[in-house]
Amino acid sequence: MKSRFLFIIFLLINASFLLAQEGRKIGYSYSTVSTENKVYWKNTDQLMTRSELMKLKEETPNFSLEPVYNKYGQLEKYYFDPSDPFKKTTRNPELQPKTGEQFPEFYFKTLENEEITHEELKGKWVVLFFRNSIQNLSKEQFEGLYQSVLEAKKHTELEAFAIFSYSENLRSELDKYQPQIQLINNGVGYFQIFNLVSMPTTFLINPKGILVAKFEGNQKIELERYIQ
Repeated sequence: MKSRFLFIIFLLINASFLLAQEGRKIGYSYSTVSTENKVYWKNTDQLMTRSELMKLKEETPNFSLEPVYNKYGQLEKYYFDPSDPFKKTTRNPELQPKTGEQFPEFYFKTLENEEITHEELKGKWVVLFFRNSIQNLSKEQFEGLYQSVLEAKKHTELEAFAIFSYSENLRSELDKYQPQIQLINNGVGYFQIFNLVSMPTTFLINPKGILVAKFEGNQKIELERYIQ
């Protein structure tokens, strides 16, 4: 009887652990949105019909699709390349924005529902901090970024944004850093557009829109070295 009781307790504990693991995945697992009415032939830019898509799935299992994002970083459509049906779509760090060059356009919407565009920020220093999830965020590094932003704002106009991949409750962990660092959810499209492979990646853009510094991984984010 006692052994049966202990076995039941073990099952309950194990089930709770698995549920907790699943809970931690919410917010940064890949979307399962249907591809129907979103897949286009890359060679013709024509929408693939439902019958064509079904045939493709039957005849070419495990084919690859290339996501295409609009200026807001939102998924617009997928391309299927018939000349390369298993084309690798991994991000290429060589295609990232480069220091000394004009930073690409971006259009964000913050947690406060405010739209931010690259054009509106011209004339200011801009910090863009990209992290896939708050679940593995280095609090020490983010606090360091916050302090660096506060220091820079004492003598220059600067706007800072932290962009995360999917929908998460950012306020629970990071609300205290607003509005000095504005928070943005669902920015996965920009991770693809900017070909980000190292997490986190932070860009520092000068008032003319030129990328002057990039910080990757656990590298200390020192804005003062570049902001005069």
